[in-house]
Amino acid sequence: MKAGPIGMTEQELVALPLAVDIVTAGRALGVGRTKAHELVRSGDFPCQVLPLGHTYRVTKVDLLRTLGLEDLMERVLAAAVRGLEISH
Repeated sequence: MKAGPIGMTEQELVALPLAVDIVTAGRALGVGRTKAHELVRSGDFPCQVLPLGHTYRVTKVDLLRTLGLEDLMERVLAAAVRGLEISH
């Protein structure tokens, strides 16, 4: 599967799952696969990286915060809470 262009639209960011792989996080941050992995190895990835076995994840909340999109993050969290309220 070929990766899409570097960078993401607001709609793509909203559609992300709660945690994403390093390549997806890198794409959102405007860096490619190789650079994203280099940043993780050097400890310089701009988001908190969560090691899970042989892979790494970045939370959507931390990614949006790093991108300076706190307002979008708040809207996403509010929508999630509303969804939980509806299901109960």
